[in-house]
Amino acid sequence: MRLIHIITYLGSLQASAFQWLLRHPKTAGKYIYKSGLFDYSWYLNQYSESQSSKLKLIEDYLYRAGGRSPHPLFDSIWYASTYADVKASKLDPLVHYLQIGARLGRSPSPLFDGRWYQDNYQDVKLAGANPLIHYLKHGWREGRNPHPLFDTKWYQEQSPAVRSSSLDPLTHYVTEGWRLGLSPHPLFDPKLYRKSYPKSAGLNPLLHYLLAGSHEPLLTHFLFDPAWYLLENQDVAKAGLPPLLHYLRSGWKEKRNPMQLFDAAWYLERYPDIAESGINPFLHYLKAGWTEKRSPHPLFDGKWYLEHYPDVARAEVNPLLHYLCVGWIEKRSPHPLFDAQWYLAQYPDIAQGRLNPLQHYVQSGWREARSPHPLFDSNWYLKQYPDVARAGLDPLRHYLASGWRENRNPGPFFNTSWYISNYNYKGDDCPLSYYLSLSKPNHQMPHPLFDADWYVNAYGPEIDTTVNCYVDYVTAGIDVGRLPNPHYDSILNFIGEIPDARSDAARNAFEKMLLIKGAEAKFRRIVEEQFGVLDTHYEVWQTPDTLEDKVVCLFGAYAPNGYLPRSTLYFLSALKRHGIAVIMIAATQNSGKPYADDAIECEGLISRDNFGFDFAGWALGLHLMPSIWRAHTIIFANDSIFGPLTEAAFGNLLERIRTSSADYVGLTESWQIEHHYQSYFFALKSNAIRHHGVKTFWRNIRSFDDKDQVIQRYEVKMLEVMTYLGLKSEVLFPVSSLSSKEDVNPTLDNWRDLIERGFPFVKVQVLRDDISGIDKAGWQRHVVIDPALKPLVMERLDSRIEQNRKAKIMRLGK
Repeated sequence: MRLIHIITYLGSLQASAFQWLLRHPKTAGKYIYKSGLFDYSWYLNQYSESQSSKLKLIEDYLYRAGGRSPHPLFDSIWYASTYADVKASKLDPLVHYLQIGARLGRSPSPLFDGRWYQDNYQDVKLAGANPLIHYLKHGWREGRNPHPLFDTKWYQEQSPAVRSSSLDPLTHYVTEGWRLGLSPHPLFDPKLYRKSYPKSAGLNPLLHYLLAGSHEPLLTHFLFDPAWYLLENQDVAKAGLPPLLHYLRSGWKEKRNPMQLFDAAWYLERYPDIAESGINPFLHYLKAGWTEKRSPHPLFDGKWYLEHYPDVARAEVNPLLHYLCVGWIEKRSPHPLFDAQWYLAQYPDIAQGRLNPLQHYVQSGWREARSPHPLFDSNWYLKQYPDVARAGLDPLRHYLASGWRENRNPGPFFNTSWYISNYNYKGDDCPLSYYLSLSKPNHQMPHPLFDADWYVNAYGPEIDTTVNCYVDYVTAGIDVGRLPNPHYDSILNFIGEIPDARSDAARNAFEKMLLIKGAEAKFRRIVEEQFGVLDTHYEVWQTPDTLEDKVVCLFGAYAPNGYLPRSTLYFLSALKRHGIAVIMIAATQNSGKPYADDAIECEGLISRDNFGFDFAGWALGLHLMPSIWRAHTIIFANDSIFGPLTEAAFGNLLERIRTSSADYVGLTESWQIEHHYQSYFFALKSNAIRHHGVKTFWRNIRSFDDKDQVIQRYEVKMLEVMTYLGLKSEVLFPVSSLSSKEDVNPTLDNWRDLIERGFPFVKVQVLRDDISGIDKAGWQRHVVIDPALKPLVMERLDSRIEQNRKAKIMRLGK
């Protein structure tokens, strides 16, 4: 009734003008002519009229009394039948639209939504402009859309012919585009619609949909599920509203989801730039988001999917579309923490029902406490964290969103806080997802009780290389009796506090060890006490971000009273100047933080009690910072040498190490005890670093308080080990003559000769101690030494200066 009153009011204001137009059709024709809404060429072609003047064609149109349409975007018959008052007004439909309908937000055809155009473009509404005329004159050039289901820019981007056409995109679509199979909108696939509704064949599919199919749950796009939308939004279903049009008009603004695997609220929170832009998040994903490797749902990782399945990336297909159409049938996984093959194998009822595993999990699987991955135990998570269960939350989504940040574990097999601390993880995504995405996961330990690198080397031929090594252990290795680390069998002998651990099956024994309170700590304590270098008290003050493919120096130093000599800092500075990452392992009293007069930047800093000598310190560094094993070259050095004496000699030494074809490079050799390379400065290159035997050698290092025992077990045996493993070795400053080999320590006995040959160091012992047979007289005059180093050497040799220096805390950084 209100609408009729409005029309009556407007009609009374302009009644005389309307009657005049009716009595003077020629004048009415001129009125239509000036509006620009009479397309002469189209009219002639549409109705096969003979050529005549434009006004005569308009007069012909008027005399047809609304039986013909004047323009591709004005449907006279539809307009008159849609708005009943048009017939009662006895006005021509176009005249009625120009005088009344446009102002009321009426639509000139099913493909142009007048009210929607006004509501979306308030400047047009405030100006009182006719929406259709505005679109034809200006709007399409400005990229404005005439209908929720017609995207101007999207349509233009489909064809160069459309972009170069003088026709506006909607007219082009109405007159020829639909016949060419062009899509009017990202969410309207004409081929899919015709398959979904065969009766639309030969008809404009969008027009057919708007007139006959929009209220039915017919598919217009694989990524919009109309049936699901109505099921999830009962208010829309009860109101009898078309699901797709409701979503495009208002649903997206209310953060309603268009389908099960697009979470609008999550997408906007995850990508604040989209939220700030105010655009439809789903349309952004369809048009640009997927190409930018954005994810549509917390359990569908678009970037990971494209990287994990390069055939999809090469095909340049939307990953979510690929997954829904093909991927799930091929048992591809949508997320590093959702293993589709495992899920289907674990729950055969889903496989038998031919259900999409991810959709099943999202819809009901998590409520049934089904686990999405071997390393994520839903039932365990809900029992371990009852607050999540009480809140009725999906455990996997909770873990991904906040659980890992709260140091919660996804199951007994992954220790979140330990992983973050051990690898200094600072990523935005959960660490378990990161670990599972690694191309070489065996370089990291996902749990303190699983030695990934050892496992790969120990069981290489037996492991399923298509899956993560830890996943292989959890899903297969445990059941066939493989061990998680080299000490596992021995540890079980010490684990008496765990009831029946030895008598249970391997899986139960390992799981009990993980699940029973205190067992993990006991395991680690036993390993530390019985099998490694961790028995000495230590503190980690600084950990590196990443050391992959870098040159790293593990530097062992003695810091009496917690102080580092300035000559040591000079050495470290020289390493840094040459781009070498420094990991300092300082032996101090009570493993306190070392101090220095000058600042030095270190990637890593460990202090430990003064026990076990350098080999134990280096082994400790390798154990506490396993990312060192991903370095390109590891230099092992200590503070028993002064240097570098000159920058040129040091640079030349590093270049020789870099270009050496050897895997184990020493500076000097000795035949004392047996042939070996001296350990004050040596390097391991990539082949040695990656070799399982080398890692085993360092894992077996023990702390001894007898220096001779350390030399005989480790320094002397290293060359023998490298040779046994088939690795190449080279000494850069070999002993010059066979006669001088036996019972000679070249760094002491031949120190002058070494310097003359370009050796950039001198042993502290040479200059500090009075050694029988070692001539050090006049070294200050005859040894070429950097002027900046010389006073630091003198300072260290003067014990009184060293004892009286004041300390300043070492600043650490990257």
